[in-house]
Amino acid sequence: TDGRLFTFKYVEADRYKAQVFLDSLESSEVVQFAEPNYIYQASAVPNDPLYPRQWHLKAIDMEKAWTRADGEGAVVAVIDTGVAAGLPDLAQTRFVRGYDFVNDDDDATDDQGHGSHVAGTVAQSTNNREGAAGVAYRARIMPIKVLNRYGSGTAADVAEGIKLAADRGANVINLSLGGGADSALLRDAVGYARRKGVVLVCAAGNANTPRSGYPAMYGDCLSVSAFGPDRSRAFYSSYGQGVDIGAPGGDKRRDGEAGGVLQNTVTPEGKSVYASYQGTSMAAPHVAGVAALLYSHGLHDPALIRKALLGSARPVADDIRNEHGNGQLNAAQALDLVESPHVYWRGGFSWLVPLSTVLVGTILGLVLRLVGGRPVNQIACALGFVVMGLGFFPLEALGTFWGPEGLLALLASPVPQWDRVLLGGWLNPILHTVLLPGLLSVLLSGSSWGRSLAVGAWIGTAALLLVEGTLFFVPFYIPLIPNTPLIYLAQEPYARGFLIANGLACLIIAGITRHSGD
Repeated sequence: TDGRLFTFKYVEADRYKAQVFLDSLESSEVVQFAEPNYIYQASAVPNDPLYPRQWHLKAIDMEKAWTRADGEGAVVAVIDTGVAAGLPDLAQTRFVRGYDFVNDDDDATDDQGHGSHVAGTVAQSTNNREGAAGVAYRARIMPIKVLNRYGSGTAADVAEGIKLAADRGANVINLSLGGGADSALLRDAVGYARRKGVVLVCAAGNANTPRSGYPAMYGDCLSVSAFGPDRSRAFYSSYGQGVDIGAPGGDKRRDGEAGGVLQNTVTPEGKSVYASYQGTSMAAPHVAGVAALLYSHGLHDPALIRKALLGSARPVADDIRNEHGNGQLNAAQALDLVESPHVYWRGGFSWLVPLSTVLVGTILGLVLRLVGGRPVNQIACALGFVVMGLGFFPLEALGTFWGPEGLLALLASPVPQWDRVLLGGWLNPILHTVLLPGLLSVLLSGSSWGRSLAVGAWIGTAALLLVEGTLFFVPFYIPLIPNTPLIYLAQEPYARGFLIANGLACLIIAGITRHSGD
């Protein structure tokens, strides 16, 4: 209070405990401010001659991010058409052993150009007075070739590539590829890599449709949409269901060649070129590169890396179609969040599922006259509906970077969707049936209040399953066990039918339970 300034060194590895200590100091009457003594530095502008044309790196605030992280220590697997490691602007980029699943050998050289361009965005040699810059230029690249010279490949090769990358120590996997078909084999490989501690980043797709393609649609992947120099969604980019974050992908239709993503790549004839590409394939490696920066900055938990990327994204106002997911990628803010963790507000598209469930459940309850009785019974019915159909979903909008995120996620989710929290994005078919509300109904059938709570649970489950089966489908997790009926649920049409059938069954039983006490 007398204006004197004190600085001291406090050694504490746990950031949360350090923040508690600072808060306790600031609460003292004799202390005006207590905060970390932050280090301020000039922005880092690389000397690469083409960097001024790389609007996409400026759009994610790379100059501030480079003062704190460069990707050192991170390994990023580029699962693509391979990488031409001999390109002049990859001369200082470091590589680890990869593999070519197209030709079944160890030479994962690019003969198409797509993979080299992607690798350049991740880790183009930077500050070498040559060409362009890359996001995490000190990261090591693991080239995995699964696409041929025409840019196509099989789900089996992609799945093998994912597992190999995970087994060989990749910290981040970039998948600038995809399709419209759900593959149980590919889904299993994604889950395998996630359990091995890998961050998986995928292109959302270039179909301009309101849902991501696969594998971006899988809950264990970060699905990346694309925006152009004006920060609006690129005309080709998929959006809506599944999209987690937006990143620069280019929009040459609006801005010409200058509107694309510029990196060093190779022509099919083997010639080195600096080319301007566009696509969600170009957006994804920006996110993969920032994930590598976070890893090199000491954040090794893939769940926390995901949280830092999404929690620091630049919000986009009125994004009712979920064109940018949690927002647009910002590398500097992601590092800020790691260095100064806090509670943040995220909200967004994920609210559409519970809000749709409320609408469907309310309509069903009123039209079929399933809600009534004394106020205490109505309260019990509402509680059952919330627990089984909604969860306390506003809590989902609060993220605590170092806090009890799992507990918040469970409380924010309806009970049938706890599997998404515990299994990392997948649905377990057993929980999405009449089983859970049936058990609750048996346990609570002895009283009028209990029956009302059970009715609410039946209605909530019915509404949730109908919404999941129609508007917001998420694939089931089905173990690859051949010759079992469950294997059919790995296919979307069967899974949707399964959800709708169980939703209708819950609705019928709700009516029976409601009138059983009359």
